[in-house]
Amino acid sequence: MDRARFAAATGALLGLAMPVHAECLGQCLDGLATAIGTIVIYGLLGLVILVMLIWPRLRRLGLYALAATGVIALGVPLLSQGWLAWKLRAMEGREVVGAPPAMSERTPLVINLGWNCQYDPCGALLMGRGRSGVYALPRASLEGLDLTRPVALADLPLEFWSHETDREPQIQSRPLSPQERAEAASRIDYVVIISAEDLSWPNARSQPGIIEAILRSNPALKDMRSGEMVRFAMAPLDPAEGVLVFVDLRFDLLDLWLADRALAMPLAPRSSQSARNRIAGRAEAGDALCPYVDGVPGWTCLSLYSGGEYYGEGSF
Repeated sequence: MDRARFAAATGALLGLAMPVHAECLGQCLDGLATAIGTIVIYGLLGLVILVMLIWPRLRRLGLYALAATGVIALGVPLLSQGWLAWKLRAMEGREVVGAPPAMSERTPLVINLGWNCQYDPCGALLMGRGRSGVYALPRASLEGLDLTRPVALADLPLEFWSHETDREPQIQSRPLSPQERAEAASRIDYVVIISAEDLSWPNARSQPGIIEAILRSNPALKDMRSGEMVRFAMAPLDPAEGVLVFVDLRFDLLDLWLADRALAMPLAPRSSQSARNRIAGRAEAGDALCPYVDGVPGWTCLSLYSGGEYYGEGSF
């Protein structure tokens, strides 16, 4: 009877394991195996140290082992986190928080580094612009462009993006004809660079790219480090020139993001934590992007800009 119950229980566990294995593949399984291995190793180490502490002849050695384990398991991650915090503070010192103008009164060019333009600052900008839309240079169009030199806006593969504001935001996008690009170049007087806010999202950028490489030539970003990324930037352009020159951009707002990670506690393989990035100039960006409703920027637009972190007046 006991054997039958054991066999039934084993079969049930195996049956449950099949769908779990099917739902948890790749990185999920690797992370689970790493976590289990870490628990086993620390458990065995703790057991050994406990035996040493109980055994009088090995008690002193056990104390040394306990101290060494604590220093390595907790001290090393603390040092790593301190280094990351220093890098974050240095990066935040290079951010710019000015007073950008309302985008409803400008004709912006959006350089979108994300994969869509709905649930991030790009969506907030489109919502604020409504049917007026924006001229856009999508991420895919950046490849193959030499943006280290001045580039005529009329020569860029520009698109026009818009959506209705009174329903679910379905993006309307179309490429511009050469004549439309020339007309747009004579009107564009602002540039907005947008990346996905939460860089842990599956579709978000996870490391610096072409924009960061180009912007290092700009005086405001000459000290930009390898792990720093542009989350959001706003700068004026001269429509009379119709040219985009990254080295000459003077930012009204510049929000950076540190992609580097620190070791988490306790020390273990694949165990890390991200930097505590903060959104720079949230209120100023909200004033520039979002139309006012009853004297304050619209809640939905502000929520899109800040990744859902806006919960009402005073939350900034």
